[in-house]
Amino acid sequence: HSVFLVQNYRAEAPSQDADVGFTITPGALFDRTDVPLTVQFTPGTCLEIECAFDSRRLDPALVARLPGHLTQVLAAFVRDDETPLGAIDFLTTAEHEQLDRFNKTDAPIDVNATLLPAIARWCRTTPEAIALRHGATALSYEALDQRIDRLARTLRQRVPTIGRDQLVAVLAPRSYHMPLAILAAWRCGAAYVPIEPSYPADRIRSILEEARPAAVFVQPGALDPALEAALRAQYCLLDLTQHDEALASPEAPDPHEARREPPRGADLAYVIFTSGSTGRPKGAMVEHTGLWNHILSKLETLQLGPTDRIAQNASHAFDISVWQFFAGLCAGATVVIYDEGTILDAGGFLPRLYADRISVLEVVPSYLSVLLDQDEVVPLPSLRWMLVTGEVVKPPLLAQWFARYPAVPAVNAYGPSEAADDITLHVMNAPPSGSTVPIGRAIRNFRIYICAPNGTRCPIGIPGELWVSGPGVGRGYLGDDARTRAAFGIDPFRPGNVRLYRTGDLACYADDGSLLFIGRRDYQVKIRGHRIELGDVEAAMARLDGVRDIVVVDRRDPRGAWLAAYVTPHEGAHVEPDVLLRQTAQLLPAYMVPTSCTLLEALPLSPNGKVDRKRLPFVEPSAHVAPSRAPRSPHEQQLVAIWEAVLRHTPIGIDDNFFALGGDSLLAMQ
Repeated sequence: HSVFLVQNYRAEAPSQDADVGFTITPGALFDRTDVPLTVQFTPGTCLEIECAFDSRRLDPALVARLPGHLTQVLAAFVRDDETPLGAIDFLTTAEHEQLDRFNKTDAPIDVNATLLPAIARWCRTTPEAIALRHGATALSYEALDQRIDRLARTLRQRVPTIGRDQLVAVLAPRSYHMPLAILAAWRCGAAYVPIEPSYPADRIRSILEEARPAAVFVQPGALDPALEAALRAQYCLLDLTQHDEALASPEAPDPHEARREPPRGADLAYVIFTSGSTGRPKGAMVEHTGLWNHILSKLETLQLGPTDRIAQNASHAFDISVWQFFAGLCAGATVVIYDEGTILDAGGFLPRLYADRISVLEVVPSYLSVLLDQDEVVPLPSLRWMLVTGEVVKPPLLAQWFARYPAVPAVNAYGPSEAADDITLHVMNAPPSGSTVPIGRAIRNFRIYICAPNGTRCPIGIPGELWVSGPGVGRGYLGDDARTRAAFGIDPFRPGNVRLYRTGDLACYADDGSLLFIGRRDYQVKIRGHRIELGDVEAAMARLDGVRDIVVVDRRDPRGAWLAAYVTPHEGAHVEPDVLLRQTAQLLPAYMVPTSCTLLEALPLSPNGKVDRKRLPFVEPSAHVAPSRAPRSPHEQQLVAIWEAVLRHTPIGIDDNFFALGGDSLLAMQ
């Protein structure tokens, strides 16, 4: 709370009263209060504004700017006393200039360029160097070029009309085949759509229906046979492993080669589908210029070169996989691809990084926590950079990192899929001293604005919505003009038709120009690095039999974050929480399935009739699980003891479900 005082006492000249013998001189009084901030206005020849504040609770620099903001408000009222307060720009000219200096990020970029020529240069100049490693397989840059060409040739033969802005889906497990398929699509001028084959069949169909790809790259045996047969009847399915066939045999000239045009900067590069609030996934469209600008940022910041080995450990349906796959190839480096089984073996992953001489690693904070909790301290002498992304990283975790690897800088990366992944980076050579970790400054050619609801820029230290503009901002959402109009627009703070994206994230500028992430302004959350619209989960569960009303919230405790569902059944319906969760797992990816499900007679409502999420009862993930049988054999006793230690829950029986008790993939690694 704050107090505003107006000293409007009538000023008089000093007076001398002969009878009492003392002089009375009018003076300003400043009331002392127990509130953090008191602002006092004293009229005179000019209006004086004074501030008294508790320096333990308020930043002195923020308070120092307050009189200037109040002056802006008063000046606006003088110009027009009917001006709504929400329409006033509080910033002074000096503050506008300072925020503009924070956004001086201009750097050279050819808006017609793509990353393909950069990779082709290394294929010509260092053909014997290793481009990709995956398990026991190693591909040289020469082999990379040949196999990309073979896949591109097959794609053009099967889809003669393939070209600019058409989509090619990649529906396969992560392997060295994947970047080859993506590069083949780009050579044909098309864009790619990554889809995880582990997604439920309904989710896969939903994404394909939205994307309507001209072709779908698949890996034999990776899909459910019934699903693959159904997709084959509807789409042109291509085997992305067919480049493994003998390459030495002569091939007939490609009749479509003469018509092939390389992609341009303004062409579509990829579409990443993320959770949508309506239950319908939304596809963020990114162009080649945005992708290339992001790659250049990584090359410059990390100083990547031919001696580097970059870990590719992110799902290809997650936007950070894009730079992991291709930044190294643009630098003549080696990209080491790790499959899901290797990554889930937390105890063995760091030794693999050591053996593979990895120099650049990027992980989500929750996974980094699991790695650092391993008992064995694995030296990583080749590691030059460790990046965290996808979630808010806490200072204690980075302190743990630097205690173990003091010579390896950490980078906190932030960015949305809608703007080609990372838009800010914060480089650290030591543990952060504050209570929060900055997300850093804008990367090359991006401008970041922190804006109030009226669209004006917020002062330094004041939270607002983070808006971003620059070449990385994509076209919007595939086939969804309404959501595109709601989130995308034109940058109002500079000339030219530069695209702008309103992220929905809340942040503020610090005095040094770095950005601090605060949270979301809606019901979008991040669980273990995955962006989830709670409305997407609610829409899926609302389809289940017996469900009348459904609300999903995110819960957090020292074990981590999870989703909690609250259901009111239809009258007379017999609904079991465990059954609802199992049915939900048939509709949504595993990371979107709630950990707990609680039945309520009615959802708590606020006075305006909306669901009051704050009044939903906190329920432990295992609270709804019925007791099961006790362990009988020594082996079962050992397993139960491990589960109880990892899940911090007791008792656990042999019939219990690990995930229903609050487990997830990260806890399973432990």
